[in-house]
Amino acid sequence: MQTLNISALKKNLRTEIMERRKKLTEDYCQAADEKIAHHIIALEEYQSSKTLFCFVSTEDEVNTYPIIRHALSVGKRVCVPKCISKGFMQAFEISGTDCLEKGSYGIMEPNENCPMIISADIDFCIVPCMSCNTKGQRLGYGGGYYDRFLSNTVFPSAVVCREKLTCEDIPTLDQDVRISIVITEAGIWRIK
Repeated sequence: MQTLNISALKKNLRTEIMERRKKLTEDYCQAADEKIAHHIIALEEYQSSKTLFCFVSTEDEVNTYPIIRHALSVGKRVCVPKCISKGFMQAFEISGTDCLEKGSYGIMEPNENCPMIISADIDFCIVPCMSCNTKGQRLGYGGGYYDRFLSNTVFPSAVVCREKLTCEDIPTLDQDVRISIVITEAGIWRIK
């Protein structure tokens, strides 16, 4: 019963966040995304990482293309997610954004020539969300891809979210992975 109630609360919150997203101006999104990218690039975890795992943003998400390009320009290995089956994804290395093609759900994914990277080789991960809070709880899109991917990993992860889409009360289940770093344009929160 508890799981059904939480699932319903998550669904309702996703609807609310989608409504909030529609009201964000292009100027706000661009300014927020630039500050978020700046925060990421300044992070010790990013600076010291040799292999970065980063989601490839959609039109509605925090723009990760500048982060991906920066990482490649300073010689980091960059890997991005690819859906391999329902609810499961793996990391594949890209040498540039030209290695991306439209994949599952219309999301840009690495093409077939990109090599798979095992999670043990990843040093730092940037995670998407619809919303999150300063406790490291995130509201994803409902597929559980990131929770499954992150469930047995040891590398630090940061979730990125525009401040106007954050929500202090995020319903969670036991399998929902808490993220250790939360980044909005307003700042950086580290979760102990």
